[in-house]
Amino acid sequence: MKNKILLLFLFLVFRIFPTHAQNYVRYYELFDSAQFFMQNTEIKKAEILYDSIFNNYRGFPDDLYTAAGNIYSLNKKKALGYLVMSKKYGASNRAVFTEVKAKGYELSKSERKIISHAHKEFSTSKKSIRRLRKIIIKDQMVRLLKPSKINKCDSINGEIIRDYIRSGDTIFLNRFYLGETNHQLLQVLLVHLGWTNLGNGDFYYLVNLVQKGLLQRDFLELMLEREAIFDGTLFSFKNGVINSKKMSNFKFPNVNLFSSTLGSFHLYTNKLNRQVVVPHNPYVKANEVNEFRKYLFMPPLDLYYFINKNSLTFLDVDEFDNKLKK
Repeated sequence: MKNKILLLFLFLVFRIFPTHAQNYVRYYELFDSAQFFMQNTEIKKAEILYDSIFNNYRGFPDDLYTAAGNIYSLNKKKALGYLVMSKKYGASNRAVFTEVKAKGYELSKSERKIISHAHKEFSTSKKSIRRLRKIIIKDQMVRLLKPSKINKCDSINGEIIRDYIRSGDTIFLNRFYLGETNHQLLQVLLVHLGWTNLGNGDFYYLVNLVQKGLLQRDFLELMLEREAIFDGTLFSFKNGVINSKKMSNFKFPNVNLFSSTLGSFHLYTNKLNRQVVVPHNPYVKANEVNEFRKYLFMPPLDLYYFINKNSLTFLDVDEFDNKLKK
């Protein structure tokens, strides 16, 4: 299996870049390829890929942090360049320095100064940020103080987001005009809305924004998985359309959870003291799951398992049900 993955991603590495830089499908493929090489301890190959990615696309700050941390021991100057890029593309000084500390390496005073003086490529929209903060504060207050009204709040917020989508707003749903912190808040809000409060048409619009690199890809998976795992919604994907059936998903007999749709949602369990991946529906074939994952710009399951084999625990359906039994 490992050799098949290597052949596939060597093919990806040497493909020609797309003409239109706005299409980020290639970005996601190459970044996942770089993570494969890092897991395979081929840091130099990963570095070559990072260069190719960030020379052709405006990287996401999280990805730039990861790349900087991975190559820091090999090329400090290039790692610093990635951190400067993250600042240009919306990260704050505090976010950059926090990530550096979390990844276990230090910057000199002169390096911190270089990052601090880097200017953002886009001016943030104060109007959009105020609107977003107002919505997110309401969202969090309801979840904290009035949990019985969460569904009503999500429905109202869904209407607000749909208005932005249908008006073709090019600023509110755009990471460059929000800055990285507010972009992350927007993703939290979208995850809370879930599939139910948007549906195929509006979800497709968000998929299109992710394809253009205006929003990060991770929230798409979470929007579906929260409803699949905690509410039992069975999602399927065919001919570019997502279908859903409420309370039709496979449920683990001993655990108060349903199966995953995409096979990569993970949660922390005190029993194992580990992050454990919720298995995907056993009645859905892996190639069908991978087709769905591809639509959401996610790597195929085999590659995902390989990249995360040291940080996540993967169990089959029976193991998951027995080891997490309450």
